[in-house]
Amino acid sequence: MNAPPRKTSTFFPLKFTIAAIRALGNNPRPAGCRKLAGSKNDWRIRVGDYRVIYEITDAVWIVRVNRVRHRREAYR
Repeated sequence: MNAPPRKTSTFFPLKFTIAAIRALGNNPRPAGCRKLAGSKNDWRIRVGDYRVIYEITDAVWIVRVNRVRHRREAYR
């Protein structure tokens, strides 16, 4: 019998990270987002143990994801 995926599997965080990135299309500044210091358009959100770092261009309504990394590696 196959067991459902555990939280420690790579499938679990990937599923929620993709959902969070898709949600940025509707709301590029969700609750809990933070602006990155020293940058004009860069923002970050936390999804579990991961950070999604992205750029918002308000003039043309574009959200570009720059990187998705584990929290300990996000700013290296």
